[in-house]
Amino acid sequence: MQPKFEETHISSDEDLLCLPYSSGTTGLPKGVMLTHKNLVTVLHNFTDVMKENIYSTLVPSFLPCEQNSILFLPFYHMFGFGTLLNGIYNRETIVVMTKFDFEKFCKYIQDYKIRIAFVTPPVLVYLAKNPIIDKYDLSSLEIVLSSAAPLGKDLYNEVKKRLPTLKHVFQGYGMTEISFFTTLGSIKTPIGSVGALVNGHELKIVDPETGESLGANTEGELWYRSDQVMKGYLNRPKETAATIDSEGWLHSGDIGFIDDNGHVYIVDRLKELIKVKGYQVPPTELEDLLLSHPKVKDCAVVGIPCEIRGEIPKAFIVKKCNTLREDEIHDFVNEKVTKYKRLKGGVSFVSEIPKSPSGKILRRMLR
Repeated sequence: MQPKFEETHISSDEDLLCLPYSSGTTGLPKGVMLTHKNLVTVLHNFTDVMKENIYSTLVPSFLPCEQNSILFLPFYHMFGFGTLLNGIYNRETIVVMTKFDFEKFCKYIQDYKIRIAFVTPPVLVYLAKNPIIDKYDLSSLEIVLSSAAPLGKDLYNEVKKRLPTLKHVFQGYGMTEISFFTTLGSIKTPIGSVGALVNGHELKIVDPETGESLGANTEGELWYRSDQVMKGYLNRPKETAATIDSEGWLHSGDIGFIDDNGHVYIVDRLKELIKVKGYQVPPTELEDLLLSHPKVKDCAVVGIPCEIRGEIPKAFIVKKCNTLREDEIHDFVNEKVTKYKRLKGGVSFVSEIPKSPSGKILRRMLR
């Protein structure tokens, strides 16, 4: 006899489907209330844009149901959970790593003939600089999609040089509060951009001080509006009201701009910008530069207090070569940046950079 269950009525707009938590890179993690409508919308949007931007243009023979992908991102993070849902929705074969290990990552790509990988920029640093990849055949890997943190041009070029059979490294952008992705690049997207808006989204760039809407090619805070925007933060009405305004715009806390062709660029987190004598210095700009140094394995830049300048940039560096000296770093940076962006806060050499499971730098642990 079939068991009888009480019929349940679900409101797509109101009832929760999952409760992931924000990453907590700039404060305490908050429960993000995502509804059935949020997740169904994002699955349709992401599947459509992947087909349009990537599969149909780059590899026409690429059928999601025939592909092998690899996933190491934690499922309690929206990048990992969203990628998992997308794979199930499209009947993909997914190789799941219980814990990230770079050598196993390379071995699984070789053994399972992985064609697509969803990664964060720290993994791209490994692909660009770690000698382990020379032990494995990674020629099956055709597509890499990077998100969760900005990707610099130098790192992109290093990865492409190291993996010549890789067709492209795409970049996307999203937030837990927007249920996964809200922009995704295509083969025509300029390197450094996170792509164009996914269907069904509105975006405006706003001066964070005045709330005034800004035009193209002008940096400001990114505000989004769509059916993917969360219901709110669990038991946090004040934080919800501060993040989603009365017109439904979600204030992302990210600084960026949109060019004349609709390509979106992320500069940095609003709370992470280093303010030197009134000038704004994005830490990621200096990090991208430092990662291009042949003796640097990994790095992070934070602002530290200064009585004269307000804040000054300081670098934390993991050496790739033990002979690397602080003066080498200063000479390297000073040749390439304007004076107020120089590392006046100094350089500290560390064994590792603290990061969240999704790969975001935990700058608060370095200050």
